[in-house]
Amino acid sequence: MRKLKYAKHTMACATTPIKFQLRRDTAANWLATNPVLKAGEPGVETDTGQMKVGDGIRSWSQLPYVGTGGSSTTGPTGSTGSTGPTGPTGAGSTGPTGPIAPALIFDGGYPSISYLGGPVFDAGGVI
Repeated sequence: MRKLKYAKHTMACATTPIKFQLRRDTAANWLATNPVLKAGEPGVETDTGQMKVGDGIRSWSQLPYVGTGGSSTTGPTGSTGSTGPTGPTGAGSTGPTGPIAPALIFDGGYPSISYLGGPVFDAGGVI
């Protein structure tokens, strides 16, 4: 046993071993029973590891999960709809091809260098 001092008072403090368990169940069971947890009472989903804390008013399904900033988790994604009709095919298998444009050349910032391969992209001087 150790003694704690508070101002002029000395008080003995005993350590008592306790077992602390959170209220827990599977996500499906929480939704099926949909209980109202007491204010500050934690509830854990054993299969997902997520937790909610009661407010004494809202039921389980109305409470946000801890750490979600007040929002609940997103529900499952619905199925994708059918694909629409394909548009008309162009000339050739990939459509018409135009002339090949000259390449853009970056000169590294030296405007005094010229290139014969195509227009020069000037990024300005080097610092």
